[in-house]
Amino acid sequence: MVDYMTHQALVYQAACRGHFRFEERRKFLNDLNIHIYVYPGVRRALCEEEWSEFYLGFLGKIPDILMNYEFRGPSFLSYLNRLLDWHLKSYYKRCERYRQECWVHERESFLSGSLSSGCSEGCDCGWSLREKIECVFTQSGIPAHRREALRQRLLILVLKNAAVLEESDFLTAFPLLGPDREEAVRMRLSLLDTLEEKRKRRDELSLKRNESYYRLALAFKKKDEAVSDKIREELDGKILLYRRRLRRMEEQIRRVPMVPCNGDIAGLLGMPKGSVDSGLYYLRLYLRELKKKDLCCLEDLAGVRG
Repeated sequence: MVDYMTHQALVYQAACRGHFRFEERRKFLNDLNIHIYVYPGVRRALCEEEWSEFYLGFLGKIPDILMNYEFRGPSFLSYLNRLLDWHLKSYYKRCERYRQECWVHERESFLSGSLSSGCSEGCDCGWSLREKIECVFTQSGIPAHRREALRQRLLILVLKNAAVLEESDFLTAFPLLGPDREEAVRMRLSLLDTLEEKRKRRDELSLKRNESYYRLALAFKKKDEAVSDKIREELDGKILLYRRRLRRMEEQIRRVPMVPCNGDIAGLLGMPKGSVDSGLYYLRLYLRELKKKDLCCLEDLAGVRG
């Protein structure tokens, strides 16, 4: 005795192979879509917007899943749940990666979190960004001939986080880093304009992606309602095209960084991009060494990473 969903899946397969018409197909697919839609909320703490995004990403796989199911003991629902769980883990990782890319400045510099208002949580010293940079200079103990290299690397790090720093903190720290106030304002506005262009580009790509999701869903609906094999073949070609287009768009969206990239900073400072890359790398190593001193103003250096 098979359960309802398994029975319906087997009948759906037989109907698609042309043995007979499946009158309850729409009801079965509606039940299946509802189960897939609410699944992320049952398995993980995701909001309803993320349910919709997960469902749209999974939508194109439903016909193949139904046709590839083989009844060998486990029910169709358990088979579907295993697939959903695997895809949900991948989706959750993509969400986490997206959040990290959007807020990479919080992970890769000592300017994260509460830097502009003081030290890390639990510390009430209330030091400003300028005082923290002064602390790095005074506590570092490096030779005088290397202070210029440290100053330039700190300048790169501050520019990397221009979007999340308060303007007052950003400008008051610059006398220690070389450029005057006018130059600091110019640099900050230039980086903010660059980020705004990237946001617009990402929004445009997201709108095109959503439109392709809609067209893909519409093509599946038309295929489900089609009575001619020729029409189904044409729709299969469109579905394949939409899937390829969606993969390209997802890749393009991931490639649009939401923080100033090292190339932007290199162009702003008039230096090679490799100098910016290596400067940030060696600065992170140096700050990790300073963290071992357990200074109050450097408590949030533990998150410095590449």
